[in-house]
Amino acid sequence: VPTVDITFHDAQKKCDSVQKRLCTDQEWIYACRGGEKDFNFPYGYSFSENKCNTKGNVREIAPSGRFAECRTGNGIFDLSGNCAEWTRKWGKGTNDYARGGSFHHGQNKSDCKSKMKRKRKETFGFVGFRCCK
Repeated sequence: VPTVDITFHDAQKKCDSVQKRLCTDQEWIYACRGGEKDFNFPYGYSFSENKCNTKGNVREIAPSGRFAECRTGNGIFDLSGNCAEWTRKWGKGTNDYARGGSFHHGQNKSDCKSKMKRKRKETFGFVGFRCCK
């Protein structure tokens, strides 16, 4: 089950502790869209209510990979729904966004472009993180 209720800085520290880092906005979007494809969702162009843990499904955070069809062509799970994920800005400056929506967000908050403004020092029960190399 993804770690949630974590500040941006604590998420960053967790990634650092395993010699990784928070994903940048650009990396996260690229991964969500399936790399070379320009999908709106990890699984394709159109929203499908039952493919990911979005509004109307489990109503709580689920174990990663529980929704087998909620993955990109290269096997990355849960980039839409389940829990939103902190991302960092490429280069200098700050970024106070979580991407991908969560279990209580619908179509327009769970696509590959969606972002939710959040304060870095606060925690949210539906915001977690993903580490990149």
